[in-house]
Amino acid sequence: MTTHAQPIARAAAASPAAGPAATPRVAALWAVVALIAGAWLAAVLLEVTGHAAALHHHALIEGEDGTAAPPLWLAIPLFLAAWQLMIAGMMLPASLRAVGVLARSRLVSRPAAALTGFLGAYSLAWTAFGLLAFIGDVGLHRLVDATPWLAARPWLIEATALALAGGYQLLPLRRRALEACRHPRATSAALVLANDPRVDLGVGFRIGLAHALDCLVCSWALMLLMFAAGVANLAWMAVLAGVMAYEALGRHGARFGIVVGLALLGAAVVAAPGVIVGF
Repeated sequence: MTTHAQPIARAAAASPAAGPAATPRVAALWAVVALIAGAWLAAVLLEVTGHAAALHHHALIEGEDGTAAPPLWLAIPLFLAAWQLMIAGMMLPASLRAVGVLARSRLVSRPAAALTGFLGAYSLAWTAFGLLAFIGDVGLHRLVDATPWLAARPWLIEATALALAGGYQLLPLRRRALEACRHPRATSAALVLANDPRVDLGVGFRIGLAHALDCLVCSWALMLLMFAAGVANLAWMAVLAGVMAYEALGRHGARFGIVVGLALLGAAVVAAPGVIVGF
């Protein structure tokens, strides 16, 4: 986002005050960490109990093991419930810097309310993306069912998804969005000062939405790979979560993103002849 607000950010995003005022800030940060850990625990439990596969988008659209798929009015809420685990477990770790900026700012008098608004907006943006991905996948399944040539070559869809994600990693638009995700202070401080010095639920929501849109522009292609893998694939979930977290938080995250893009393009070349890469 805009860089001219950096001086404002340095003044606004200061360390929390010592004493009792620091307690709710620390508690709010730990609550977000607990939310991330809880999402991973739930994903693991779904996997070990055998329920995760039933929440995979393929099972919800086509059915599995001879069972009929649920109607869309039920399949969509089930998918979106599972998608929340991916948002919290995969995307939220990459936004811990933005969470910390909001919680530590001296302008935030109600950190719990501000972070609640932030997380609500963050979830809303990524839930909308997940819904669009699911609806698009319904159309893709119908296209494959109506096209025997494509149905006999499922690896082409995998190769296309890998190539799309890899190519997008290298685009200037994506690199600018990553820079905004890596340096959220300007956006957060500017929005805080432009609205109300007493940051509450509503202002936290606006800050969270701005940050979520930056992250959405940055990481939608990688999350599309996660959508393809499904909540049942904990290995892909862990790998992609690690990639997105290091891109946003790591010292060499921007360069790492380019390396990831090249690796995904290489995987697409491998998958194109019919080699199944991983999902």
